[in-house]
Amino acid sequence: MKKGLSLLLLLLTLALAGCHIAPIAPVGEPTAPPVLTHTAVPVELPTDNEATAQTPAGTPMEVQAPPPAAAPSLPKDENGILIGSEVFDAPLMLMGRGNGINVRAGAGTDSAIVTVAGLGQLCEATEVVNGWYKVRVYPGMFDGYIRSDFLEPYDAAREFYVRPRTDTVAVTDKNNETVQKRSTLVDVRTYLPDIVYHMVFARPDNYVGRPLYSRDLCLLQKGTAEKLQKAQALFAKDGYTIKIYDAYRPSAVSGILFDFVGDGNYAASAGKSAHNRGIAVDITLVDANGNELEMPTLHPMWGLEDKEKHAMSNRSYAGMTSAAKANMDYMTGIMKRCGFTTISSEWWHFADSNADQYPPLDIPFEKITVVEQERTP
Repeated sequence: MKKGLSLLLLLLTLALAGCHIAPIAPVGEPTAPPVLTHTAVPVELPTDNEATAQTPAGTPMEVQAPPPAAAPSLPKDENGILIGSEVFDAPLMLMGRGNGINVRAGAGTDSAIVTVAGLGQLCEATEVVNGWYKVRVYPGMFDGYIRSDFLEPYDAAREFYVRPRTDTVAVTDKNNETVQKRSTLVDVRTYLPDIVYHMVFARPDNYVGRPLYSRDLCLLQKGTAEKLQKAQALFAKDGYTIKIYDAYRPSAVSGILFDFVGDGNYAASAGKSAHNRGIAVDITLVDANGNELEMPTLHPMWGLEDKEKHAMSNRSYAGMTSAAKANMDYMTGIMKRCGFTTISSEWWHFADSNADQYPPLDIPFEKITVVEQERTP
């Protein structure tokens, strides 16, 4: 692996922006939702024992690929697999050809699966080993091997999104009766293509110190996404943009976070988080230059690994600056106006007020269907 490029990519994702105070001013009614001009085109992976699951979509966020290096000089067999081995002079930027691509610990199907890569996902290859690319998979920076016929040259112009997914789930209500609840998860980028996405649990730069999602995927219930769309329209009137750090979170991941944090005020157990229902977002705001506004802490979920810092995330923390409080109150006012609720322990957390109509989910990102979007001429 070329350390220089990898370090540059990581530093870009870790960069912290400047802060200033958001003006608190009257805002008008939100504008109408934009009309999408995309047609979904399903993309299938060639049949093979390395295609075992569906992986979520999304072009890599905040990671910019450099100009492509020269393609491998190796010949291919009748199945399109490179023959032999080759070390590259410069990293080769590739992407997944389809869904459910196993990333192995070694160059062969007998090696353990490290993670699952997906359609359009950026991979940095440094060599070919017996027909397998040695890669780093972004944004999680997973290192492993992918068989060469499952990757193709990276193309930043191509767009990949999550296909809306509808599930009906049987749950036990507060009266101890079984009821059916309907979930329709959508890709937030199809509703809000111009906001900022930094999905912290798809990257290693979070308080756990490792990625917990296989992809930088941002999903919400359809009704919640529509409310967030209205909120962004109001923020935009003042020159600000939402930056999302987390949205839908599988229940299993909430269990990992609960065990790590060890405090139910800051991490709900599996199935108990509003994120598990796909109706909660962890957000901040940025200005027209992409700078984060000053808030009580540097960014959502900062310091949760340190119990002494928990208090700083609280909405009533006495030590926050007047600028941070003004910005927090400004953001909170608009989010509440658009149908979101808050919790006292996390200034960044907003949940749909209609939370009870949606079921908790534990759908891993590898089970989410991905499509490529073709723009209408």
